Amino acid sequence: MTTLTTTTSGEAGPAQGVYAAGNVVIHKREDIRRPLFMRKKRRRFRDLDADANHVEPWKLTLLEAYHLIAEDVLHVARPGDPDRSVTLSKQEAWNLFANSPSFSSPRRFAVMYAAYRHLRKQNWVIKMGQTYGGHFAIYQGDPDFFHSQFCVLIRDDADDAWPWIDVTREMRVANQTGKELMLCEVRNLGNIEEAGTCADVEFSIMLRWVLQHEQVGKERAPHRKLVQKLVDPAQKVARRKKVKFDKQAKKRQGAIERQGASQVHEDATPVPEPPR
Repeated sequence: MTTLTTTTSGEAGPAQGVYAAGNVVIHKREDIRRPLFMRKKRRRFRDLDADANHVEPWKLTLLEAYHLIAEDVLHVARPGDPDRSVTLSKQEAWNLFANSPSFSSPRRFAVMYAAYRHLRKQNWVIKMGQTYGGHFAIYQGDPDFFHSQFCVLIRDDADDAWPWIDVTREMRVANQTGKELMLCEVRNLGNIEEAGTCADVEFSIMLRWVLQHEQVGKERAPHRKLVQKLVDPAQKVARRKKVKFDKQAKKRQGAIERQGASQVHEDATPVPEPPR
């Protein structure tokens, strides 16, 4: 969910984290640039407790922690090192996270990470979706300012077929919370013991059929709504910036035209003749 970098003495470098209880915790927040979902200049109770003068550490899930390790913007101290001077390599971090109690098996971790990496490459902000009965809840931007567009269910192709009763149940929950259901299937998973193993990821979107869609003029309503949700977040931000720039340019052009018209009017005013 984060795009984390650090700034120490004006130089960029990896953040330092500690593996603890199935999560990666970052304590030294003063040297860390605010991540994607906290870049707004807004103080929140979980960000800073002014009364207690206590800064809450960041706690990352193992999926987002490994993603940051793979991007070389996070180092995790090796468990058992009291000085925290030795950090885990990518392969060591993969083995540690894959065998964590947070996942039923190393293969499950590999499947979840394949889906996570694919969504992050498409610029989605990802949070865990247990609150909505799914695996992920994905956002187009800061979760404090954007509503989650999709609830994601993930399936390994080595497992049985989709449990459609559970899918139907999850679809109803997603619609009640203003989301669409996205089914993710991970195929051709590589060697699960290899760090960042490759896999093919396919996504399908389930739309609940509503009788009102049969009314005249509303047949395309679900499709239009879905197309709007699937717009790349980066393209959406660029489009907003372009609209803002065009409005400012039009405003400046209007001011120039009004100024020119006023100048022409002054030039066209006849000069009165002096009295004889």
